[in-house]
Amino acid sequence: MNVQRILHVAATSVPFSNGYTMRLRSLIEQQRARGLAPTVITSPFYPGRLDPPETGVFEGVLHRRCRHPAETGGGGAWGAAVRRLRRLQRPPRPLRLLGPAAIVLEERLLMRRFAALIRAAAEAERAELIHAHTPYRCALPAQQVARELGLPCVYEMRGIWEDTAVADGNLSHGGAGYRYVRSREDVALRGADAVVAICESLAAEARGRGADPGRTFVAPNGADLPRLGAASDRARAAAAALRGKLPAGDVLGYVGSVRPLEGVDELVEAVASMRAAGRDIVGVVVGDGPSLPALREQARRLGVADAVAFPGRVPPADVGAFYDLIDVFVVSRRSSRVTDLVTPIKPLEAMGRGKAVVMSDLPALRELGEPGDAARFYRASSVPDLVAVAGRLLDDDASRAALGARARDWVAHERTWSRSLDATLVAYDSAARRAVSR
Repeated sequence: MNVQRILHVAATSVPFSNGYTMRLRSLIEQQRARGLAPTVITSPFYPGRLDPPETGVFEGVLHRRCRHPAETGGGGAWGAAVRRLRRLQRPPRPLRLLGPAAIVLEERLLMRRFAALIRAAAEAERAELIHAHTPYRCALPAQQVARELGLPCVYEMRGIWEDTAVADGNLSHGGAGYRYVRSREDVALRGADAVVAICESLAAEARGRGADPGRTFVAPNGADLPRLGAASDRARAAAAALRGKLPAGDVLGYVGSVRPLEGVDELVEAVASMRAAGRDIVGVVVGDGPSLPALREQARRLGVADAVAFPGRVPPADVGAFYDLIDVFVVSRRSSRVTDLVTPIKPLEAMGRGKAVVMSDLPALRELGEPGDAARFYRASSVPDLVAVAGRLLDDDASRAALGARARDWVAHERTWSRSLDATLVAYDSAARRAVSR
């Protein structure tokens, strides 16, 4: 059973830029190229992230926005209730138990509103399948609507929501909030007609949490090689100017979110260690996030503020110019539940640009570099080992170039978004057959 009209239910979307939205954008582009008709509706859970209008066309695809009442000031009685609940989420200490209750009640009201708009969108677009993306706040309303309309519903698992919240400092492992989010994710996995995971380790996690093994599929992240090579002249000039402000030397670099779980401080420490040993080395960290102020302070404290550049967020269309500054791309994630199980996109982009990539030795990252001998690994959390592995590559131009060439070839053949869509379409077919049998 082939489906053509797909409604994507997502937490957020482009033009906001992160790994989640870039994956959705790339899959939608591939779907359109294959003749499918995707549309998107985004959740109310990130107020202020996307600008109006509530309905608009972006890159040829209709996007609907379910807005939080805090953005609109409207919503009638339900909107007023949500705004009151939001104010209760940080109560005075004697009433602190009201906070979690207010969060859950706000979530329930928003999910109810979200479900109503998902249904309206599905009916207006004559959707044949609903594709919900992490987290459960998207999946559960989508599954409810799919049951009501007799449609198949796929849940795409892109991460472990509760453990990501722990890594970002928003939940404590094993606490009440953690258990609540985990239980909701389990319900979403069990309720899907098919599950798509972005890597093998996440697929195993999904099966272990109740997803049907026969209806759990892997559609890995990819790299958009044409887009990476299409940086504007302005971006290339900006990248060249950035490099011109740094001392001479080889470049250790990183492009991506700057969050605690990424461990980018190890890259900064490695630059400081290598410079202290007399090596001409500099660092470039491209991206934004909560760890950025601490990284700048670390560079200052270690005496390398003039040797590590932090240009901030770069538009996705221009990021290829900044990859090209880097001699060795470093993925210095520390071991945790989320980093052990979730593969990021940015190393694939670096590999697709022919960069030599050095990654901490974590199971999810092994999925990216081990096939085809496409990357090098160092002991997780060991800066001396990072320095040693990166140093060997920088000392051997031929070896570094050969590693980059193997990486580029592997990505071009095995990690394209077209191949990811192939696996997604298999999941669609499985979900459609299950929906018919329900």
